Amino acid sequence: MAVVCTREGEKGKIYVPNDAVPGAAPAEDEVRQRLDSLLQQSGLTLPDEPLQSVRPSPNARGVSAVTHVLKEVLVGLAKGAIFS
Repeated sequence: MAVVCTREGEKGKIYVPNDAVPGAAPAEDEVRQRLDSLLQQSGLTLPDEPLQSVRPSPNARGVSAVTHVLKEVLVGLAKGAIFS
């Protein structure tokens, strides 16, 4: 994980490893526990299909927006954004 930061009045983002800023992000084991709890409470499961290797456009730099959004939703849920 990383903490994503910006500088006021400047473009671009700065990515800082979460272990460089104590307390900036929950520990991996805490995220895993929250995710496991969420899955149990909701009846959801983690996706097990492989990520699409074909880029949706030549300018895409990795996973598609849909895949990225799903990942962010799952991580947000695991951090207690929806279930506590």
